[in-house]
Amino acid sequence: MTSLQDSTPRIAVGGLDGSGTRVIALILQKKGFYLGPCLNPQMDCILFTLLFKRRDWIASFPDNAEIDRMISIFSTAMQAGVSEAFGHLAEDEVEALFEESRKHGVTRPMFEEILASPAQPSPAPDHGAYSGVAWKEPNTHVFLSRLTARFPNLKYVHVIRNGLDMALSGNRQQLVNWGRLFGIDAKADRPPVETQLDYWLAANRRAIEVGREMPQGQFYLLNYDDLCADFVNEIEPFQAFLDRRLTADEISQLNELIGSDSIGRFRNAPPGTFSEANRDAVRAFGFAVD
Repeated sequence: MTSLQDSTPRIAVGGLDGSGTRVIALILQKKGFYLGPCLNPQMDCILFTLLFKRRDWIASFPDNAEIDRMISIFSTAMQAGVSEAFGHLAEDEVEALFEESRKHGVTRPMFEEILASPAQPSPAPDHGAYSGVAWKEPNTHVFLSRLTARFPNLKYVHVIRNGLDMALSGNRQQLVNWGRLFGIDAKADRPPVETQLDYWLAANRRAIEVGREMPQGQFYLLNYDDLCADFVNEIEPFQAFLDRRLTADEISQLNELIGSDSIGRFRNAPPGTFSEANRDAVRAFGFAVD
């Protein structure tokens, strides 16, 4: 099966849902990276979602061989086209992927369009109109260790927000889907804020641990709160990581888009919502907790 060459620039973006990953996808798009054949309004790569965020995998997490098979299919699809990649799948498996896609808002015509997406050109030597392949999908961090094993030159951006704010979010989908991987029962008889924070701590710790094992310069932990507070300065080291420079106009445009009304909402939570142990755990990631 054809797949991405090791020399192909390749960047992945992940994090917990609602972490602010969309702005990173916008930056990559502006710098000429191909983000996939079908994106939702949040700029998630739907192809990655279909192949990896599957009901059968959520019910029973697959072994490494099955994950590697999907990585190979995804890789081929992003380089040689989806029709080439899916040509190696049985007809009933392709149909099962369509059934998966429906719950993500993908209609039959959209799915057919994904299947017909053409191969992407090789990146230009001067990083011109096409800089390489990238994707943004929050669940990427769940599969990061296998992705790094498959692609030794992968660059990964992990976006993180204050865990106390995230614990108060109503978006608990990753917790429900993958909590068991981290020993967390989303249905436990505990306050949702506690289980959500447990997941935030466990998932981010594992992503950072995997990132530390990656070669130097291939893992970037992006603090979205800091980015919102001082976009112009915080984006500077990130540009160096990408080896791409934003123009002054692009920085100005992105600065207008960045931000979140939910930053600091933990300060309005009822007294006792978070224990001192909770606050200490989040403080260890570098976030203000008072």
